[in-house]
Amino acid sequence: MSAKESAEALSLSQRVRTRALPFAGAMALAVTGAMAVAPGAMAQASPTASAHTVGQLPAAVRSQVATQVASQVKFTGSDSVAGDQFGDTVASDGDLLLVGAPQATVNGNAQEGAVYVFLVYGFGSSRRVLQVDKATEPNGQAGDQFGQALAVSPAGVVAIGAPGATVGTTPFPGAVYEYSIDLQGRMIRSTTLTSSDGQSGDSFGRSVAIASNGTTIVGAPNADNNAGALYQFPAPSGKSGVVTQSAEMTAVNGQYGDGLGVSVAITGSTIIAGAPQASVGTGQNQGAAYVFPIAGAKTTSETSSTVLSASDGIGGDQFGVSVAASGSTVAVGAENASATSPGSGAVYEFTQPAKGFTSATQTAKLIFANGLAGPAAMGTSVAVSGNEIVAGAPTATVGKNPFQGEVAEFAAPKAGFKGTVTPTAILTDASGVANDSLGQSVSISSAGYIFAGATDANNAQGAGIAFNG
Repeated sequence: MSAKESAEALSLSQRVRTRALPFAGAMALAVTGAMAVAPGAMAQASPTASAHTVGQLPAAVRSQVATQVASQVKFTGSDSVAGDQFGDTVASDGDLLLVGAPQATVNGNAQEGAVYVFLVYGFGSSRRVLQVDKATEPNGQAGDQFGQALAVSPAGVVAIGAPGATVGTTPFPGAVYEYSIDLQGRMIRSTTLTSSDGQSGDSFGRSVAIASNGTTIVGAPNADNNAGALYQFPAPSGKSGVVTQSAEMTAVNGQYGDGLGVSVAITGSTIIAGAPQASVGTGQNQGAAYVFPIAGAKTTSETSSTVLSASDGIGGDQFGVSVAASGSTVAVGAENASATSPGSGAVYEFTQPAKGFTSATQTAKLIFANGLAGPAAMGTSVAVSGNEIVAGAPTATVGKNPFQGEVAEFAAPKAGFKGTVTPTAILTDASGVANDSLGQSVSISSAGYIFAGATDANNAQGAGIAFNG
């Protein structure tokens, strides 16, 4: 190990212990291959079966671990192939990154899906992204789409949605699988979450979020006659097995096709869930977001009439296709909104009052600056951390490349988000090409990294990008 590598390893171990991540203090990583490559390379190394400390990786592997170039690292899964759509979902906490590939073929089962686990470490030009595990669904089947939704808590609990999973004798109601992460960054299966009233096609597991107390909320947008529903589950008890919900949540005025639960986020004890096909007044598919409290121990069902909406929304905006929350900041994506041009997209920011939300319209509207227009679909994905919001625009044209995609970064002014806000930065892939769809997913890590998925890169093999925060 060189002196530089030793310093990086020591720096990483100190940072990990400080943040008390689930693999705190551990440098022994089970390396399944050099899954991360420099921008433009996209080549993959042969897997290595043994466990190594970071500094002791074989030179052939170490040379192919992604190193930051021009403020970004581009990577893919160790065994990803065309059609997997690696990067369709991302979730992160600290130095831990999860990337979903829900279309991946596993053991001959098309679209069974997989999730890759990465460790991100280093600063500046020495930043690296290292795959430490790959998770697949136990007894998975074709069409399960394991990895369609991802969530990770600071306590090291991981929830993975498989909205096409068969449960018992019921085909395709969907399921969520929860894992813990051991000291080597490996996924350890704990429980399976299912709904007590699941029906075929509910898409349970289309979205998932974990509260700071361990409570898990799962979206099922096709449940309840396609009006959609949310299901609440208690914090993991440490026992394995199948767990059914403690509460079910619906919109008080939910209608057929609303799709409540396409997206979900939690901040404190507040749940925000998107219903992007909901009608608002005469605007069909205008979309709405509903606010729920986390249900108490004796509450088995909730309805909500507290609605967040866009003051200038119109039919077809699909407000609520994505939601994210942190502290008092809530961001809601409207990928079809015509903010600066048809289909440019927008993100609406809401500031939660001290006494909680009542039905409200936005505090701020986040849009592209004039001249950055076109059918970009900004708001397809959204993430919030502190005073920062990032939004994916996967159909944006970059240079002469249509649908290359990009990520818009918004930093709150000193007075907070108010009125109309334009990006403080636009993040693009230096090696990107047309039809990559960068921004299909986004995440902001508590360690300051920004991650984005480019699901259609390299013939839909997909790729991930780690940007400077």
